[in-house]
Amino acid sequence: MMRSKLAIILFFSYFFVNAQKKEGAWWYYGENAGLNFNSSIPQPVFDGKTFYALFAGTISDEKGNLLFYFDGDTVYNRSHQPMPNGKPGFLSNTGTDKILITKIPRSQTKYIVFFLNRNDGFSLANKYSLEYFIVDISLEQGMGDVLPNSLVSLIPANQNSSCAAVLGLADHVNGNDYWLICAPKPGNSFRSYLIDSNGVNNNQFVSSNVVVNLPSSSIGAGSNYGIKTSPNSELLALTGPFQSSTGIPSVELFSFNRTSGLLSNKREILVPNPIGSSIFHSAFSSNSQVLYLSYETGVFQFNQLGSSSSIINSTQVLVKQNPLALQLNISGFQIALNGKIYYSYNSNQYGSSIGVINCPNSLGVSCQVTDTILSVFPGTNGKLFPVLNQTLFVNANILQAQADKDTICLGDSINLSAFGAGADAFQWVKISGPGPSGLSATSGGLIKASPQVGTHVYRAVGFKTCGAPDTATVRLVVVPSPVANAGPNQTVCRGDTVQIGSTVSTGTYRWARLPAAPVGNLLNDSTVQRPFFRSAFANPAQNQFNFVLQSRNAGCTRTDTVTVNINNLPTAFSLAGPDTTKCETSPIQLGTAPVPNLSYAWALIPTGLPTSLQNPTTAQPLFTLVPPATATNPQTFTYRLQVTDSNSCRNADTVQ
Repeated sequence: MMRSKLAIILFFSYFFVNAQKKEGAWWYYGENAGLNFNSSIPQPVFDGKTFYALFAGTISDEKGNLLFYFDGDTVYNRSHQPMPNGKPGFLSNTGTDKILITKIPRSQTKYIVFFLNRNDGFSLANKYSLEYFIVDISLEQGMGDVLPNSLVSLIPANQNSSCAAVLGLADHVNGNDYWLICAPKPGNSFRSYLIDSNGVNNNQFVSSNVVVNLPSSSIGAGSNYGIKTSPNSELLALTGPFQSSTGIPSVELFSFNRTSGLLSNKREILVPNPIGSSIFHSAFSSNSQVLYLSYETGVFQFNQLGSSSSIINSTQVLVKQNPLALQLNISGFQIALNGKIYYSYNSNQYGSSIGVINCPNSLGVSCQVTDTILSVFPGTNGKLFPVLNQTLFVNANILQAQADKDTICLGDSINLSAFGAGADAFQWVKISGPGPSGLSATSGGLIKASPQVGTHVYRAVGFKTCGAPDTATVRLVVVPSPVANAGPNQTVCRGDTVQIGSTVSTGTYRWARLPAAPVGNLLNDSTVQRPFFRSAFANPAQNQFNFVLQSRNAGCTRTDTVTVNINNLPTAFSLAGPDTTKCETSPIQLGTAPVPNLSYAWALIPTGLPTSLQNPTTAQPLFTLVPPATATNPQTFTYRLQVTDSNSCRNADTVQ
């Protein structure tokens, strides 16, 4: 697809699915619209916002919630606001193409954003650099931000070394990491970078010495190329304006080594009698044995991918242009969570619509192409389906059933979901476990379960257009719910200690502060049922602390919170008055003027002796000298004044 200022498209980025996690089940393509694949059948979804981006990349979570997107200049959070470190001008480029976003392996919050940077704008001699940066969606109160100093240029803007068809992803043989694959522009060496839990592992960069037949006339036209890897990551298709020796458009197919990252065994796929001159879009079937290619007005199927021949011919034209009716302009081509392949097209009659290959693992007409299953923008041209740069589906041809968590508390409910294998409808049944099923429904791709204590196994049956039903099971453990009771809120005078928590709590315990901060010495032990809060270790400027108690039992958790307020001590300095020396026997007034809301208690030190004071519970009691004190036999009296405020907090001062 040629880059056009009239085509306003939001490209949905790469998303990864495995048997434990399905992520990115939502294809978001701007103009407040998208498609939700959680139920296996795509449904239009709208988030109430409108934003436009030309060749932008976006990522959502497995529930279809937008996480963030990048339009080549600015990184926006899910509320469509620029991230603090990704504000306008974050990049000085004049144009960005081929954006790809994916989660860093083994990370729950960090995503890496790869992109081709058009460093010289829209000139015909475009020079691209391959760059990336990292976004952590846990920052900025969960709105996300670009990590400082994370912008890296992998390949500089050098016409002899930059990339044309970027970016492809292939699963590493270890099942966790993956390879980023960049096609040359021009040249004969693919570049593969290993992506692991630390991000891009430059120590694992490799070049594949395979010749790519890029026509010299297309140098710089980076938008016209695309990479797709098969779901098993063993094949790679490179599409673009390739011409065979006979002038017939072709696609180049390579074998990919998941261990080394190297490509080999280049073959040409010839497209017979196309209407149009270029092949820009490709998609592998979920079993990785069939390849589909689209030119602007049609779709071809190829099934000789395992052949050692250097030439692979098509045997089936699945969709063909009808100039008087459809005038197809196929622009998007992608395998989905359910293992089907979806494509978008524009037509004068139907506007922008979605078609589907229902059974892409089947050959010929058995693959069951349906031209129109959904009109996204009826009667309107120019609104194109999101063209995904890359999609990896592990076992997409196998029905999968999963629970949000393996273990839940009694009384909680959890989502059970089924997807894959091209299934359109699902039925659920509990095959083992005590008590009733606890299912909210017995049909649907997404249901809830809330069973009794015990181990439960559920079976999902997936019914599909092609082939026999598939089955999958999911195991769920329900444990007795622990009790988290942080006890009543407490108030303590500064310097004192108070016990928090309650004997009602059960399970294992972990106390933490809210908002998140080190507990430090504030609690004598953060792992017991009833710890002591020690205000002597509190910051003098802070008068309130919030703690959360998490009680756990076999992976099941409950929480409760408690607040501890600290009352400052009353000021007692100088309230007892200045030290005094007297020779007379007349009474002496101690103390200073009374302070409102304070109560007073005077005592002679050492204690146990007569106070010799009148009214020792007032602010200014009278002291009367009692013989035998004389000028030659002086006596010293030390009095301690204790004051108590309305919060029962005490402080003291002394006088002689």
